[in-house]
Amino acid sequence: MSTNVIHNEVDVLRLQLMKAIMAAEDVAQLRAWCQAILPEATEAEDIPVAEVRSGVTLEEIESEQEIVRFDREEFYSQIEAESWDMSLDELLETLE
Repeated sequence: MSTNVIHNEVDVLRLQLMKAIMAAEDVAQLRAWCQAILPEATEAEDIPVAEVRSGVTLEEIESEQEIVRFDREEFYSQIEAESWDMSLDELLETLE
């Protein structure tokens, strides 16, 4: 299926719904749609909402989230100091 061509009614309806949802600004309308589509998720507390702020610096965000930055050389020097019981290939095999 070409990404530029919508072939069936299901794709058309999905696209229309996505456009309507993304354009919606009315909280009551969005809640009504949510309740109609997902009746089990009717409470606002059930839906995670991210706080969006403006005018915040990267340093402020890093401080709030307790992010500690270090460079690649520091990371590699710490890794080299560790003893590894397995090779990288063996470690990757354990992930499969």
